[in-house]
Amino acid sequence: PQACATTNDIQAGTQMKRGDSNADGGVTLTDAVVLLGFLFLGNPTSLPCVDSADANDSGDLNLTDAVVALGWLFLGNPTSLPAPGSSCGVDPTSPKPCTYTQCPN
Repeated sequence: PQACATTNDIQAGTQMKRGDSNADGGVTLTDAVVLLGFLFLGNPTSLPCVDSADANDSGDLNLTDAVVALGWLFLGNPTSLPAPGSSCGVDPTSPKPCTYTQCPN
């Protein structure tokens, strides 16, 4: 099922890259910093794509998502991020409303 479009044309099932909290098309240290700022400082006040920020695909945004993204980036653990991983794709488990322009939709 697809969510109703809003004025920002947000819809569930949008293609994205897992771990890309700032939705710039790559998964980097900045994504963990952005997520931590969102969670603990309220800056930024929102994320463009909750699905892409949910690095462990638990359905919730929390500290673990930043830890998983950092572990993947710097330790190779986990060896890959949950689907769609670091490639463009739709969350196969529980897609959430998302605005992500770095992948074809």
